[in-house]
Amino acid sequence: MQNEVALDFLLEGFIDDALIDQCRDITINALVQDNRKARSGNLFIAHQGFNTHGLLYAQDAVAKGVDVVLWDGDLENRNEILDSISNKVLCIHCEDLKDKVGPIASRYYGQPSLSMNTVGVTGTDGKTSVAHFLAQCLDAHDVHCGVLGTLGNGFINDLHPTGLTTVDALHVQKTLADIREAGAKHVVMEVSSHGLDQGRVNGVAFTTAVFTNMGKDHLDYHGTLDNYAAAKKRLFCTPGLGAAVINLDDAYGRELAKEVREHVCVWGYSLKEDLSAYQKYADYFVHALVVEPFERGCHLSVSTPKGDAEFDIPLVGRFNVANSLAVLSTLLVS
Repeated sequence: MQNEVALDFLLEGFIDDALIDQCRDITINALVQDNRKARSGNLFIAHQGFNTHGLLYAQDAVAKGVDVVLWDGDLENRNEILDSISNKVLCIHCEDLKDKVGPIASRYYGQPSLSMNTVGVTGTDGKTSVAHFLAQCLDAHDVHCGVLGTLGNGFINDLHPTGLTTVDALHVQKTLADIREAGAKHVVMEVSSHGLDQGRVNGVAFTTAVFTNMGKDHLDYHGTLDNYAAAKKRLFCTPGLGAAVINLDDAYGRELAKEVREHVCVWGYSLKEDLSAYQKYADYFVHALVVEPFERGCHLSVSTPKGDAEFDIPLVGRFNVANSLAVLSTLLVS
């Protein structure tokens, strides 16, 4: 997919107004962060990454024909690099560029997430199961549902592995655009804490956010549980979010539900039959009345805002029952 987009349209609101005039009459045919993929007509995005700064590769990107370098951040030899390329291409400063890559890419691809029911799933465990169970349920009703996550991006029967749970912001938006063009009406995305912390899903218009649970993983990256929790919470602060589906049997889930209920409708799910202690955490509840294991699965009797129901799942273990309740809650929201 290659779009030609006017640079002033693309960057309006993201850069200083005084710089917009420099962008007029320039069109961009791709957004790139990897200098190895740079081509003529591209916009090269250069900001501080986890290990290195994109400006270190700007000269190579310019040599390969990019038309514009969008940059931000401090770098010891920044001025030297900019001086060496500014007479060849347009170099534009964009404050807080790392946080804006997703929204810029969303605009470039025509805001694909707005065209679909976009569900984000986060949590230490259960993201992949919930995302794929949900996509399978939606596909079962002849409605195409895209998936982005650990097992790959695309559709249930046509996944393309990436090696990451949540890919970079440019890749996220391009994948959403591809899924939209393939006719999907829904998309379910696993959203990792790394992805949230690094702004990889900035610019995604989530309709529903799902929280499964929180353990003590990824402290090598986040440092503390508070930082880990704060990263997860970002998904539930997405502008325009319609609903939050939260596991109320998880201690942090209850804390999260109480906080986000101030600005979003909360659907709480639980394995408990008696929810009297949970009433302050959610607006709507989906919970198990009876869980009866059998040889190859579990029989569930559940209570929901839309009535009670009974069904079997071909899965064993309370964690799979919890995942199933998360899926059921999200389907009721959707």
